[in-house]
Amino acid sequence: MEFNNYWPVYKNLEEETLELTKYIQFTDDQLSVYSMHIADLLVRCAMEIEALSKELYWANGGLKVYDNMGVERQLYFDTDCLEHLNKIWHLSERQVLVSSARFNFEKDENRILRPMHKAHKRGGAKWNKAYQAVKHDRKNCLKDGNIKNLLSAMAALYMLNIYYIDEIFDYGTISNVNRMFDNRLGSDLFAASITDATVNVGIGMGLTDSAISDETKEKIKSSICIIKYTANAWKTINDTLDKDNERLIKALMESKSLSDYLTQHPDRISEIKSGNIFSLVSRFLGQDYMRQHNSLYNFGMAFNNAQREVIINKNQIIYG
Repeated sequence: MEFNNYWPVYKNLEEETLELTKYIQFTDDQLSVYSMHIADLLVRCAMEIEALSKELYWANGGLKVYDNMGVERQLYFDTDCLEHLNKIWHLSERQVLVSSARFNFEKDENRILRPMHKAHKRGGAKWNKAYQAVKHDRKNCLKDGNIKNLLSAMAALYMLNIYYIDEIFDYGTISNVNRMFDNRLGSDLFAASITDATVNVGIGMGLTDSAISDETKEKIKSSICIIKYTANAWKTINDTLDKDNERLIKALMESKSLSDYLTQHPDRISEIKSGNIFSLVSRFLGQDYMRQHNSLYNFGMAFNNAQREVIINKNQIIYG
């Protein structure tokens, strides 16, 4: 993996931000505290956002831009670069969690940030508006160099660094959980929002995202990280379930109990065909059969040993 030259700069800014907590109580009612030093940190942070957003723009399909006369012009980091990245990744919906123990925020609006909300519009994000004001007219706009705007800008830079690194992390299996994953991802200020797409997933419904519940899909929209099965694991557990079901269907079709039932109730054939295989086996073959034949043994083994991973949410297909 290529070295991320932006991360050491971000960590230096983090260290200086945390240094402020020695002198200022970071609470809900202190967010408007401002100073020349905080304003300087905000400007330095936003300059990094500018540089990183432009590099991400070129690396992810960004094109040259032209003015009304057809002359190539300089890129704008917000309305060009962040606009492009937001179109492909939906960054404006992603949440960053304030996690430092040195902060004492109680309000959700201060603990759960959406730093890229409207950041792709000129002056849309408050931290960007503050950055432009402080950079061009520091004397009259110093109040904009406050803790709230600094933290929002830092959260935006943190998020862009995560997307720049774009790592895939091992998450282990159900039977062997890898607890090494830390969704702070190296930050001492923030944690990345995360959704588990292996929970309440419709295994056996096909190898597509249609297996993900609507509730989980809604959570994914605001998440930076997603826990999922690897492609091979997802295919294996679905294939294994299909094979176990085929075996059970064969046993059902050969069952005298089912045959006798359908002879007496021919109108129930469609009901049987659309029924849950596991409940049908229990009903017509009995609990003893399920215990003796380990009806879903192969699937259970595949499920417990299915490898999981954590990916960065780039609005991509998860299963398919």
